[in-house]
Amino acid sequence: MGGCIQIKYIFKNHPYIFFIILVGFILRIYDLGNQSLWLDEAISSIAAIAFLEKGEPVLPSGIFYGVAILNTFLIKNSLTIIIDKL
Repeated sequence: MGGCIQIKYIFKNHPYIFFIILVGFILRIYDLGNQSLWLDEAISSIAAIAFLEKGEPVLPSGIFYGVAILNTFLIKNSLTIIIDKL
């Protein structure tokens, strides 16, 4: 019960906190069905794995992934370090 009393106290004395939480919740659930922003990281990781295995960043479709070659190279090097430690 002590936690509930503290929450009521916070919301009573600081009503803007409730507003911030409400806005954050609405922004979080807005457009949940669409692709999220991290899709490009997944594509970069797939290209980095191909770079590690084949020596060049080629996607499974056969398309060369040269959009962010430095980023792909750094991800490949990170994967090499992680795989060596496993």
